Amino acid sequence: MTRFKSNYPSLVTQLSHKPAGGSFWQRWAFLLCVSSVFIVFDQIIKWWVRQHIALGELRTVTCFLDWTHVWNRGISFGFFECHSLIQRSILCLFVLIFIGFLILLWSQAVTIRQRWGTILMISGALSNGIDRVIHHGVFDFIRIHYASWDFPVFNVADMLITMGFLALLSEHFQWNALGFRKKRR
Repeated sequence: MTRFKSNYPSLVTQLSHKPAGGSFWQRWAFLLCVSSVFIVFDQIIKWWVRQHIALGELRTVTCFLDWTHVWNRGISFGFFECHSLIQRSILCLFVLIFIGFLILLWSQAVTIRQRWGTILMISGALSNGIDRVIHHGVFDFIRIHYASWDFPVFNVADMLITMGFLALLSEHFQWNALGFRKKRR
């Protein structure tokens, strides 16, 4: 059986491992600056759409793309919808734990793809977390559809999380025209 190995160092080797990419403070400054740009961009777009599209309204952009105004009170695709303060607090705690895990991955990243993948995921999670704290839910507005098929409504922060995940996944596996293949050493 072929086993794929992650490029992230094990917990045992983390203490002696110094990631590339500048000093400690340079890496943190870079993370804060880039994440801030992504978060501000996402929040401005969400604000603009909320100001110009009424709740539940649908505006056609193309034959397969609409902008709409919906609130997601749960997690991905509306699962585990939270209405009470306790439910929202537990969900926010899980989001904070997830962001902490992503920061740990980012701090141990050794390749550019790992760094950018985790930065994108941290930015998206923080931006959606801001929505959860301020609005008690995440604002979604991008709707993709074709004929009778509809993809769940999402936002820019969700795209950042997805792109970051795909960057980490592509780092973990080497892609080729036929699919996955084991990395060569």
